Amino acid sequence: MSEAKAIESIFKRERISDALALRAVLETQKTAKGFGDPRVRAETYLRQAMVADAANPFPRIELATLLRYSKRDAEALALLEGARSRLNPVDSHTVVDVTIALMGLQALADADLPADPDPNEDTASLFSAAHIAMRRGDFARATDILRIGKDRLPPDFFEYLVNDPALRKFRTRTELNEFYP
Repeated sequence: MSEAKAIESIFKRERISDALALRAVLETQKTAKGFGDPRVRAETYLRQAMVADAANPFPRIELATLLRYSKRDAEALALLEGARSRLNPVDSHTVVDVTIALMGLQALADADLPADPDPNEDTASLFSAAHIAMRRGDFARATDILRIGKDRLPPDFFEYLVNDPALRKFRTRTELNEFYP
């Protein structure tokens, strides 16, 4: 249903960058054989969306997330920096700030992680503190921190942030089941 609406919007040239970005997300969800690599198709749609509407930051953010799963962090970071300059709403800045903070932590060796950051400073600090707790194997603390975020943030916003690749890689931990059903 969503894919049909996205294709219809593309043909009608309505919100083309959003429609292409939606198709990209839908492509990444396809797992059936015979479709080829859905990440390649998703990347193609997101790059088309970026060309179709250079001012729209969201295809850049989605492509950065996709690239991170492929360990193309330098390219992802450049896209996020480009997206940051195109953002207006506060929530969008927060998504990019959280993502950049988590990417910075991912680049650190475990021994180089910051001491115990204050999760109450801002949203980026909250998700950073949860990530650090997960990396240290303190999943009880990570769960407590994520519960704070879940209480503070709108549900869709929290769900988007908790599914960042830096956090999502720990989704199989039973302590985190409430965040990754």
